[in-house]
Amino acid sequence: MGKVVKPVLLNLGCGTNRLPGFVNVDAYGAPDVNWDLNVFPYPWADNSIDGIELWHVLEHLEDPEFVMRQIPNLLVPGGLFIFSVPHMVKNRLHKVLFDEDKARAMVE
Repeated sequence: MGKVVKPVLLNLGCGTNRLPGFVNVDAYGAPDVNWDLNVFPYPWADNSIDGIELWHVLEHLEDPEFVMRQIPNLLVPGGLFIFSVPHMVKNRLHKVLFDEDKARAMVE
């Protein structure tokens, strides 16, 4: 019988939203990996991650477009990437505001 390989899933910028089965990553709180997502390179090899989740994180980063360009490098071929950003919500913690066009442009 073959060895079952568990997929490597990242929950980047997890904050207090730790997901079971994921490597929870943030610069604050109690993540599995303490990492500032504004600091590059990330501590994973290219083509080593099966899935990445960024839930309401990009708006807090210094250069979200650069981060989005790095994601495909980390993912294995066919890897899954899921992200969400708030629509034009101004907040003292948000460095960037997103509308639908800006969010779509980052993934095209």
